[in-house]
Amino acid sequence: MVMIRSEPMLYNPWLDRLWPVPREVQMFPGVLRLFRRSIRIDGETTSAAAESLAKRLGLAGRSGAVSLRLQLDTSPDFASGLGPEQRPEAYRLQISESGIALTAIEPEGLLRAAATLLQLVEIDGADLILPRCTLTDFPAFRYRCASDWLLNVEINRWAYDWGDGPEAFRARIERKLDLCFDHKINQVWFDGCGWDVERFPGYADLMRHFTSYARKRGIRLTFTGYGGGYGTSYQQSELYRSGYQGQVYVNRRPYPEGKEYLCCGLPEMPESRRYGSCLSNEALQDAKLTEMARFVEAVRPGFMYIHDIDAGTFAEGHRAWLLRCDECRRRWPSDEMTDEHGQAGAVAAWFRRVRERLSRVPGAEDYNPARDLTVIFVSPVYTERHEPGQPEVWACEVEYFSLLSDLIGPLEGIE
Repeated sequence: MVMIRSEPMLYNPWLDRLWPVPREVQMFPGVLRLFRRSIRIDGETTSAAAESLAKRLGLAGRSGAVSLRLQLDTSPDFASGLGPEQRPEAYRLQISESGIALTAIEPEGLLRAAATLLQLVEIDGADLILPRCTLTDFPAFRYRCASDWLLNVEINRWAYDWGDGPEAFRARIERKLDLCFDHKINQVWFDGCGWDVERFPGYADLMRHFTSYARKRGIRLTFTGYGGGYGTSYQQSELYRSGYQGQVYVNRRPYPEGKEYLCCGLPEMPESRRYGSCLSNEALQDAKLTEMARFVEAVRPGFMYIHDIDAGTFAEGHRAWLLRCDECRRRWPSDEMTDEHGQAGAVAAWFRRVRERLSRVPGAEDYNPARDLTVIFVSPVYTERHEPGQPEVWACEVEYFSLLSDLIGPLEGIE
């Protein structure tokens, strides 16, 4: 049975339902009233977007007379001029008497189109009511992060763990991820700080469930930990009261049984020079990478926020570099930050090793680390707004990070 009826639209409340508002909106007079049983899903029927629409709208069959079509097109007219940060989520949604069409360049775009359709639809018993319209959208920013899921900045303490048990926590997180999907939030700052997959019984299984649930909705979960420095080991603050959830490495050569030694670190905090800060110790790096790779294989994160030595300002970073060990001096003799033979060269070599190692981690049917994992490298140098010496120091920092990027080379999945 097909029920399509145009009804006069005396006002236009539909735009109030859209958040964020699409870039191009064409609204036409009248609305469509579609009997749910009359709708069939065509095109990309096995996609996550089709699955979501079928579940949320109660579309059980695929033999109805009205088409809800999901289609991928690598060169649609609305994609002309879009950059690589915009194309994955670009889409067009068309609703007319001939049916409903969702067009995107990539599957993630179909998810964003599905979210818009779900915002628009009004359910009236067995009917779906929709406005006649054509909507086109793409993001201004590739990732839009829900950053308040941790109480303790980017470190730890789950805001949605309310002490009512694991099943209630699981259901709550799924509802929150559905809410993110509805509003096109595609990154969540999820857990930290450390790469221990056995921090409590069942941790890896629980996290892997959430990363998979999120990935099906085009959302990446962010996990944080150290790549060197391990500030939680020597900085006394309420931020670090819960300690570090992972292995704390110290500089030893040969690693792991050799003599402990000092390398890069903050002059005002001599103990900072102990904690895994050496960039020339490949055996030490191998141990860190083994732990990180195990985390990737067990949890399947979307982002890893990897924090190295806590040197915030450009000046602090330089002072820390001047304290490097003899072997680091031999390999990178320049005392300058912005030099391929100085800190930029040393840090680039380490960052490149991390990305290449994590890209080789075995994946799963729905997860490939080389494709689905983005690594966010943090520090040394934070580019603080109130850093002394502006604007000259900002120019120095831009030059440093430009060289660092060039030295890392054309690797995918680095922020």
